[in-house]
Amino acid sequence: MKALMTNMMKTNARTPLFRALRVFHVGTIALAGCVTPDVDDAVTERDSLGISIIESFAPEWSGAEGWTVSPESQLVAANDGGGDPLFRVQDAIGLSHRSIAIAHEGAHQIDVFGWTGGHQATFGGEGEGPGEFLRLNSISRYRGDSISVFDSRQRRITVFTASGSFGRTITLRTGPGDPIDVRAFPDGLFLLRMTARDVMDGPKGLVRIPEVLVLLTPSGEISDTVGAYAGYETFVGEFGDSRPPFARNGYMSLGDGRVAFGDANGVEYRITDLSRGIHQIIRVPNFPLTVSPAERSAVEEGIRSRRVPPAFADLPRQLLGAIPEFKPGYDALLMDEEGCVWLRAYSSPDRETPHRVWLVFDPAGRWLGEIDIPAQFQPYEIGFDYLLGRWVSELGEESVRTLALHRGKPEQT
Repeated sequence: MKALMTNMMKTNARTPLFRALRVFHVGTIALAGCVTPDVDDAVTERDSLGISIIESFAPEWSGAEGWTVSPESQLVAANDGGGDPLFRVQDAIGLSHRSIAIAHEGAHQIDVFGWTGGHQATFGGEGEGPGEFLRLNSISRYRGDSISVFDSRQRRITVFTASGSFGRTITLRTGPGDPIDVRAFPDGLFLLRMTARDVMDGPKGLVRIPEVLVLLTPSGEISDTVGAYAGYETFVGEFGDSRPPFARNGYMSLGDGRVAFGDANGVEYRITDLSRGIHQIIRVPNFPLTVSPAERSAVEEGIRSRRVPPAFADLPRQLLGAIPEFKPGYDALLMDEEGCVWLRAYSSPDRETPHRVWLVFDPAGRWLGEIDIPAQFQPYEIGFDYLLGRWVSELGEESVRTLALHRGKPEQT
């Protein structure tokens, strides 16, 4: 890992930040001229300019062959250790000594619990001083057994020991752009996801805000641009912007030296290993995403019933005209510790369902199949045999729980 990153920094150091936006779109167009692939029944793979394009037309699992997630959860934490309920849990990670760190944005603090419960530590708090937060976005395992915490409002990363002792603060030096998230690599580098807010001053109507993935040095300086893609979708009017129906977003997740990212324009994502740029494009070309008449009708009814201020009187008409033909390909993306990529199939926010469907792809990019996960569970980390995340009850109460993951046929009892 260290050698890969050192090599990349020597050959590509300080790539101009938004140059990648132009390069990425040109590269995408170039993929149109592809060599005819070797074909089997379900998967095709071809090479285009050194990039492997893997297309799956059917899942590999059939019948009871697929992985399963236990419907019963193990409670880790239901309060912050001081008796207060968890509120706005943003992230959770497993630590090496069988404990779990929770990013508790509602209290602007990090709570550490044992793997099966039991409060161990709390640190942080609201403020602008060392070790304090104003907007707690995410946490990552860092060098050794330490933890890095990202605060987007203060544009800084704070490093703590696993027990909560303050280490150092890293202020981001990224120039223009709005930081969204920062994830840490074990060797000390960081991956920043950021958006170009200046697009809001551009054309009106339906737009995608471009995002870039930027590699940062341990001191927070820009080292390289890793990738670029279309970010969140918004409808820009004269007096502001509004979320359009079936809005798309950008997503990113990283493993040991690999980054998965995508823009949800279909069931498709890309993989870069940092040493050679994008080297895989994975997609399911025939996945059904057409907006049905019933879905369109429900969205239209919701827009027409919306009350808006006089200054926004024309917004409903504009949003009705922005209903797309196709839904987003997914609305969440995670890479597990084995290098498999999980995409959560898109579901309308107003649609109530007991489970959400996740599509699972192996490290080679083949579509393995689908897994049902309880709808009230938002996974933040997927290990070999567990999912760790936030659970929201029917009353809106938050807790952090784990679900058991079985990779293969369920054991017979």
